[in-house]
Amino acid sequence: PFDKKLDNTFIIHFTYGCDYTLKGVLTYGKIGEWRFDKRSYQDRPPPRNLTLPPPGVPESVGYTGKKGQ
Repeated sequence: PFDKKLDNTFIIHFTYGCDYTLKGVLTYGKIGEWRFDKRSYQDRPPPRNLTLPPPGVPESVGYTGKKGQ
């Protein structure tokens, strides 16, 4: 979430969880109302219906794939 510029990125390696309020405000050091943390899925794959980040979260946190991409 700290990238200022996005390039044609295909894989992002998260080293920390992403936690935000539902208004899109980053909650440093606290579990947010919306969160993605890869550690939540260490023993199983993430569900196919993950919720998208709320409005206001930087584009680098979420990606909506378009059919055919």
